[in-house]
Amino acid sequence: MTRFEAKYARFVQRFWVNKKGALSYSRPPAQPRSARAQRIAGLLQDRIPRVSVLDVLLDFHRLTGFLDELQPITGAQRMSEEQRLLHLLATLYAYGCNSGPSQAAAATGLRKQEILYMRRRYTGAHHLAAAAAVLVSAYNETAIARRLGDPGITMTDSMAFRTLEDSLTARHHFRYSQGKSILLFQRVSASLICVFTQALLCNISEAIRMIRGVLLSRQGDEHVVNLCDSAGKSDLAFGLGHLLNIEIWPRIRSGHLTLWAATGDLSAYEHTREAIQGRVNWGRIDECWRDRMWVLASIASGHVDPGLILDNLVYHEKHPAAIGFRELGKAVRSDYLLRYGMDMELRRPVMRHTARREHRNKLGRLVLHARGGVVREKHLSDQEEVFWFLTVVQNAIVLWNALGLEQAIDDVRRQGGEIPEDDLAHVLPLMVEHINFVGRFALDMNRRPPFRLVA
Repeated sequence: MTRFEAKYARFVQRFWVNKKGALSYSRPPAQPRSARAQRIAGLLQDRIPRVSVLDVLLDFHRLTGFLDELQPITGAQRMSEEQRLLHLLATLYAYGCNSGPSQAAAATGLRKQEILYMRRRYTGAHHLAAAAAVLVSAYNETAIARRLGDPGITMTDSMAFRTLEDSLTARHHFRYSQGKSILLFQRVSASLICVFTQALLCNISEAIRMIRGVLLSRQGDEHVVNLCDSAGKSDLAFGLGHLLNIEIWPRIRSGHLTLWAATGDLSAYEHTREAIQGRVNWGRIDECWRDRMWVLASIASGHVDPGLILDNLVYHEKHPAAIGFRELGKAVRSDYLLRYGMDMELRRPVMRHTARREHRNKLGRLVLHARGGVVREKHLSDQEEVFWFLTVVQNAIVLWNALGLEQAIDDVRRQGGEIPEDDLAHVLPLMVEHINFVGRFALDMNRRPPFRLVA
């Protein structure tokens, strides 16, 4: 804040305190894709082979063996390996693409009861999470993942899906006017592969669940920069993240932003005084240190789902630990808001990555489009299981596109075509136009994948 005060005259053209006493900033100039980049993206996309969604899944089982993670929960397997694969592919199609067991049975020549049996015995959420992780590991070895990736950066966001009106856990919410809804919340790497999925009620704190998602999916206590939309600018989340080695970078909307002063003497803030909502109570932060340490130790022990601990901090606002985290978060959030306004080198990657995340959301809706995109399960655990089905299918499609694009790039370059690396940064592996999601699928269980999985 001191830096902003000292250089206010320099920043005032793009970052200022408006007449309502809130921070405002001008948007950076748009950076649309060049005509050449759009032409190259279209050229590469046209060279990707047309395929059915079941062939995509089958090919990547041949390359990675990810379907081996889906084993019977109890008892021995009473079918041949080929039968198991066919039944698993039909089950992934039924729930990952929302076609339902009846349509999936008609599309693959199986019986509905067989698909219901496979879901009940083979595809628990933890099995699906393990299968999705195999695809993540394979994708991270591809050239396009290295090209798009940004080490240490991940993105989180949620999107609403309608549910049936008699759903036991879904809620009506003012943000989603189409009826009862459930939220799909995913943590996605900078290279656009999903590493964590959960189902949330519409009235849950997304910022706290964002912290949970990072804790459950990162390696040890590695430093993580998590990009999110404006729902992530919670004082509690900023305070928790600061002490958990999680740096939160939310996309900020101009015109409604306020600050918290670090000192009690507001006369030191000539230009920003109107935007200051109050003072950070450093005394309360010091008083509550023991309570905060208990919370952090409980999370680090791993004996309980961190979501339970974090939810209690939200529900019990007057708990000393919650107060301490919020006061610390006020200081951390204020520092971020000032850096976001002053530093275009911070704001541009936030906007670029969150725009990519919106494209990833669009992929989710396109894959889960059948039956009006309505999630028909009625319990939260079943709804989360459906979202893990979707994650497996999404990750397989992203991996297929990545390998298809790399093969297309190699083909063009072998034929003497020029594809600058700068333009490839705008080509995202999120297209589905070449993938068939409907009809009757004549699966060739002996087909060979058209790509090789090489680094």
